[in-house]
Amino acid sequence: MDSPTKQYKTLGTINDIKDIAYRTLFTKYIIEDKRAEKKLWEIDSTDQESLMKAKNGGFPIPGFIYTFIYPPTQDDLVEIKLKSKTKEYVDYVPIVFCIKIKKDKLIGINLNTLPELERVKFLETYWRGYKTFFEDIEKITENNKLALNMSYISNASSKKGQDIIKIFDEYASANFNYGYRIYKLKKIKILRMVEYCEWNYIPFYNPKDAFKKMNQKQIHELYYRTL
Repeated sequence: MDSPTKQYKTLGTINDIKDIAYRTLFTKYIIEDKRAEKKLWEIDSTDQESLMKAKNGGFPIPGFIYTFIYPPTQDDLVEIKLKSKTKEYVDYVPIVFCIKIKKDKLIGINLNTLPELERVKFLETYWRGYKTFFEDIEKITENNKLALNMSYISNASSKKGQDIIKIFDEYASANFNYGYRIYKLKKIKILRMVEYCEWNYIPFYNPKDAFKKMNQKQIHELYYRTL
């Protein structure tokens, strides 16, 4: 698996890359709910999701990225606290890097809330932190085996998941915790695991009408005011 920065530069030359990202990460996974062989759109497509379902029923695992529908209630409003104001928003269709699982909750970073280049930074930082795993990932997935980042999973299970994100922040001079969210598993609908080979579309993805109370552009603009 090439570095996310390299993939970003390559895909950035494609004229309709944002449309491709939308069709891949939203239309295929959420609207059409394609699964197993039906979701293998490209020659390098994989189906790690089915392997995960066979292993543990598809229960979320740290180190993977998930997308799903999350109908929020008043308790799920996200607050962005600035010097003199507090802004609120909700995201009905997040794309979440799973930091850890705690009882009945999925805890992670909602990558939709990060600006495009900050998403690249996040993926690149994760890739560099576990480079040995990612360099071997294509061999594993080509042989139809489940690729688990056991090193990260071990760290997350030992309550170090949040500490790792802080290290990511420092390494990348970023504020990835801006997207920190806690989701109640019982409220999640259409939980989908995003395949490794489709992570490269995440920086280009615009969820369009998924945000309420604020749009994505406003949320991204506020991100830079938190640095």
